[in-house]
Amino acid sequence: MVGTLSGPECPSALAGRSYSSVALIFLPRQLLFVMVHDDPEKRGTVYRKLPGGNVDPCDKNDPFKTVIREVAEETGIVDPDTVTFRSKEDKGDYDRYLFLVVKHYSGEEWKQNPLKKVGDEGEIVVTCPVENFFSRVDGLPDLLPNHDDLLYRVGVKKEIQDTLKKSA
Repeated sequence: MVGTLSGPECPSALAGRSYSSVALIFLPRQLLFVMVHDDPEKRGTVYRKLPGGNVDPCDKNDPFKTVIREVAEETGIVDPDTVTFRSKEDKGDYDRYLFLVVKHYSGEEWKQNPLKKVGDEGEIVVTCPVENFFSRVDGLPDLLPNHDDLLYRVGVKKEIQDTLKKSA
């Protein structure tokens, strides 16, 4: 059960138009991403990406339901505290929706519902300190260029960087 949905109202997906939903996930002092190995469509052997994916019939054309399902499948987080719609982007033959997801774990909850180590489709779940998220981590390339560009365009990257400067 999701605590709250906040931010601007998420527009519904257009009937018959494909879409994907991605999530930037904040944990206490950490951001979460997934690593995917040897995806022939992505030109590279290992890359980082935001959790998310394409519409499924069970989502009933609702990008919010898609992101909740994808986050659960790829990370094990089934009850985020907040989910904030940030943007919808026309990618030509499909639309991409970006959500910010926040999950605050208590010690006991972390023991009972830890993050997955590996997502349902083989994604490796990784967290890193917020201040390292936009730099190379363990020699891996930055986020997929389209995800990094999306975070920059909608202002998320700057928000995170400004927050880090204030807390330094």
